[in-house]
Amino acid sequence: MPEPDIAALVPDRAQTDEHLAEERATTDETIRNRDGDPAVLEPERAETDASLDAERERADETIDRVRERLAEERAAHVATKAALSSRDDFLAIVSHDLRNPLSIITLNAAVLRRCDPTADPAQVARLGERIDRAATAMMRLVNDLLDMARIEEGRLQLQRASHDVSALVLELVDTHRPLAATKGITLETDVAPALAADVDAHRLTQALANVLDNALKFSPQGGRIVVAASHASPDLRIAIRDEGPGIPPEQQGEVFERLSQLQNENRSGLGLGLYISRSIVEAHGGRMTVESVPGHGATIVVTLPGR
Repeated sequence: MPEPDIAALVPDRAQTDEHLAEERATTDETIRNRDGDPAVLEPERAETDASLDAERERADETIDRVRERLAEERAAHVATKAALSSRDDFLAIVSHDLRNPLSIITLNAAVLRRCDPTADPAQVARLGERIDRAATAMMRLVNDLLDMARIEEGRLQLQRASHDVSALVLELVDTHRPLAATKGITLETDVAPALAADVDAHRLTQALANVLDNALKFSPQGGRIVVAASHASPDLRIAIRDEGPGIPPEQQGEVFERLSQLQNENRSGLGLGLYISRSIVEAHGGRMTVESVPGHGATIVVTLPGR
């Protein structure tokens, strides 16, 4: 539907005004020829002009409302179309990311059924490990989707208690050392002792694990990751610094957004990890920020209320 344009009415109105002026001139001339006085018509003309102006103003207001409604409907249509496109992309990627580990489980289970466990125990162990890794990847994706739903619906709950955040950070780093070692990445820590805070230990560990996993994913072979934790009175500051490619300035505001990797040609995962991490940190009353110079790595900083 074409959008009404008040400007398009100007020529028509000008022509109408011109015709009206001509009619008035003709009427005045007729009155003069009859020895009348055209001035006697002025009050009536003023009233007519006022009525015309009021009618035009009401017409303009009506057209403005129609234009605003059309603009709102157009914006809603565009937003709906974008949401549907994003949903379709999301469902396609979820299906793809679930199909890969499911295929690994299916193929390795088929091989496992055919092999003789007594003839080659090592092969059985390898198949079992592959199945376990694939199942773990699927479970993590499903849990991320459930967490996203909880966050979107405002149902993310915390079980907070007094914890030593220093110990939580050091334990997290220890659990990631084997994975770092397989990539030739060095994990270093700079953690101050006795960083006490009221936190949900499970959720905070989940948030920091997502950040550390991300750092490992983008760190080069032989790189180094430093995990630091310190007092930043009255808060606590946890920083995870990698030596990866870094994040361009124009993308730094998007790294914590939901499904931030959907439009990334080099996508690895759904882009839920940092979104979930930020939501967990914010639920604790904290904040998460990024510091990065392209080509010189990135640092994700978590700030939490201290005690």
